[in-house]
Amino acid sequence: MDDEPYECPMCTFMKGGNCKDAFVTWEECVDRVREKDGDLAGECGELFMDMHACMMKEENRPYYAPMLEMQAEMVAGGGDEGDRTE
Repeated sequence: MDDEPYECPMCTFMKGGNCKDAFVTWEECVDRVREKDGDLAGECGELFMDMHACMMKEENRPYYAPMLEMQAEMVAGGGDEGDRTE
């Protein structure tokens, strides 16, 4: 049991649905780019968009809904707290 490599819960979840192949392809790209300290968005952005498009397909949305909701919250937050005028 301890011989099995650790896999993050999000990765396990992503691989459990119909977009497993798109996720694995994106994940491999991320690993390669990080190894060479490259441009993650530039080199893997299109693969991320392919994975996201797969998740957005009507037949896949129910499974990936938790991830899609989390992404929407991150985008809505924008990460630019100082730019908000409320």
